[in-house]
Amino acid sequence: MSDLAYVVANTPWSVANAHLEVKEWPQYMTWEQIDLSKSVLSVHVHGLPLTQLNANNATRIGNLFEDMEDFEVEIKNALYASGLLRVKVELLVDKPLLTGFKNIINEECQPWGSEADVGTHPDWMLDDRS
Repeated sequence: MSDLAYVVANTPWSVANAHLEVKEWPQYMTWEQIDLSKSVLSVHVHGLPLTQLNANNATRIGNLFEDMEDFEVEIKNALYASGLLRVKVELLVDKPLLTGFKNIINEECQPWGSEADVGTHPDWMLDDRS
């Protein structure tokens, strides 16, 4: 695989702490004709219980965006119940990003996906135990 093919196939890139999207530029088009309204982003979801690190929840998170391309579940340390859900999504660049969600684990424990108040989604994430 050439360097060019590798760079295009593995977009997006992070260069100097900035998001860089690389797209093919067909010879028959001007740069104004290339669709730059969408970008690919890897969303990292931390802090979910191990039972919620699954394909169903990756799909639910991916559906919050324009399109979901792929996902990966990584169990970092089962003893300390820590893991990571990576979801590769396509998003519209002119829409604000979702920064968190309410995750109902049980009646007593209702943590935020982040500090941002984005609304309540009762029973939003699916537990493998159910």
